[in-house]
Amino acid sequence: MFFGSTSTVQPTVTPSVQPTATPTPATPITPSAQPTATPTAIPAVDYSSYFDTNFVNAHATVIQPFTKSTNERGDSVYAGITHNPSVSYTMTTVIELTKSQAEAKQLYDPTVAQALNQGFVLRSDWAAQMKANYPGVSEVWDGQQSSTGLEFSVQYYYDAHVASWLVVTEAQG
Repeated sequence: MFFGSTSTVQPTVTPSVQPTATPTPATPITPSAQPTATPTAIPAVDYSSYFDTNFVNAHATVIQPFTKSTNERGDSVYAGITHNPSVSYTMTTVIELTKSQAEAKQLYDPTVAQALNQGFVLRSDWAAQMKANYPGVSEVWDGQQSSTGLEFSVQYYYDAHVASWLVVTEAQG
């Protein structure tokens, strides 16, 4: 039957010659040595240029293009330095591609705690603006260090283009 055919008639096949002898079993073939599989490395995708383009499309200048590395958890990590013309400083951005939303959340929470321990104070107005501008962001924390004025941000969200949950940190300087 061909794909898409509406016929339900099945052909019937009748053998024209009936076997007259019992077939002789074939001698089993035993290999002299077991073959060993050589794993083939699957090339890992490098999304560095994708992240460069995202920042340029968001009206930032890429000062140091994103580069890829792999951390101890086996996650791909991208780091780059960008400059937004609306501010007078550069931001070091680190993007980690995680395996799940739960893993992203497990990285997000201690990063927020570490920022608080380092004297960063939540700027809820900045966080609210980020959530309003990027509704796909699951959680975002934006803060400023009162003693230095330095800014820090961490967020996580799913990016369908890279098919991963991203944890993004940005630090001034």
